[in-house]
Amino acid sequence: MKRKKTILFGITNNFFKEPLSLISNELISRGYNVIILTSSRKVNNYFLLKSPDVRSIYLPQAGRSLGLKYSDTALDKLFKKYNFDQEQFFFRETKIIGRKKKCLRHYCFPILSYLDRFFEEEKIDYFVNCGEGLSNIMMWRVSKKTDAEYFHTTWVGYIDNMHYWDSDLNRISWIKPEFLKKKMTKADLKIAEDFLSGSKKAKKVQGFEPRKVFTYYFFKKYLMYLYNYISTGPARMETYSPPTLANLWISRFFKRLYYRSYYKDFDKNEKYFYFPLHLYYDAIIALTNQKFYRQDDAIKMVAENIPKDHIIITKEHPVLDGTMPFDMMSVISKLDNVKIVNPHTNSHELIKNSSGVITIASSVGWEAMQYGKPVITLSDTFFDYKNLTRKANSEAELKKLAKQAAEGKLKFNRQDLLQYTYSFVKSHQPNDYFAEDSLSFDRSAKNIRGLADAIEAEIKYREGN
Repeated sequence: MKRKKTILFGITNNFFKEPLSLISNELISRGYNVIILTSSRKVNNYFLLKSPDVRSIYLPQAGRSLGLKYSDTALDKLFKKYNFDQEQFFFRETKIIGRKKKCLRHYCFPILSYLDRFFEEEKIDYFVNCGEGLSNIMMWRVSKKTDAEYFHTTWVGYIDNMHYWDSDLNRISWIKPEFLKKKMTKADLKIAEDFLSGSKKAKKVQGFEPRKVFTYYFFKKYLMYLYNYISTGPARMETYSPPTLANLWISRFFKRLYYRSYYKDFDKNEKYFYFPLHLYYDAIIALTNQKFYRQDDAIKMVAENIPKDHIIITKEHPVLDGTMPFDMMSVISKLDNVKIVNPHTNSHELIKNSSGVITIASSVGWEAMQYGKPVITLSDTFFDYKNLTRKANSEAELKKLAKQAAEGKLKFNRQDLLQYTYSFVKSHQPNDYFAEDSLSFDRSAKNIRGLADAIEAEIKYREGN
């Protein structure tokens, strides 16, 4: 009898429990075994109730069931075995959430001990990791020692991503190489041109819609969060405590008011580079490029290396304006050749009138390429391809690249842009968690089947490569 293939989902966030439950049920009906590893008690209980055919494992409880006594030596041995860099992977929890390193180590020990045994004893064919929390990182590190085919997802759907930015994380990159190598037909060129023109026409900003502060929805959400936090159990180690969250949102309200004093009018006739600020807990700077976590230092360095007749225009991420730490915004506001504009100024307007975009790794760089603007990056990005972007590995390189961009000498081949855009479109599956132009889940049977189709398509693609 042919062995059923096993798909493992790693999930921390309660946000995904409903769609993953529906998708798991669909995959089981297609002949797969499905296992859920979760650090959330609420997620585990949901799967036990809604998807009884799914084997759901609550990691903290499974870890405690081993009966192991905490040991610094034993934990350090596991960290070494799985190349778990606690300075890197604890950074977000200690720096932003304010957790104590000692508490995080005690939290990790039973989970990592269980994962160590789980991946040795179970035959996992495909591991789909849904998140960036500590437990997701531990699952990722342990799975790398196995033969399981690894997939990483984000909220946009089941697309191979590289959030942890490890050179050997995926042997097949986010953009499928055969599309980059293909000689494009007229029909292929039209796909690329239509995407570029549609993107510029819609002027849509990447990411979620902006979040308001004090609304009925906010208070309702906070009560739901309080309930989830109490019921989640040890997984709360990976998220804000309700008092901390309340403090963050209340301070956000007042910072939004105060930061208005920093805003200056946008003048499209000025000579400027656009430097977008990341959300301060963005994985790009909180997990991978931590040397740029102090974005005030990064923008100061950039401002010191642009031509004298140019300025830097910057703004907070519009989704959660007012969350940038006060000390960082204060430093940025005092830089002579830096202008902070209203965070809800459309990025497309800032891009098309600029001399170019300088960014740590923001998707704004991808938007800038669509306008034919020079893009200078400070780290690796998902849109690195040929000379579409130039990475500055030093201040001297940055100064040289900025000068070339200001003089209009930092060009790229439009054919390369069309090739990359075509590859970008064709590498993605057509389905999404959400209904079109909405943050509500699309629960329709058609969409759930489509998401399951996307997983199977990615699996078949990996098997053929």
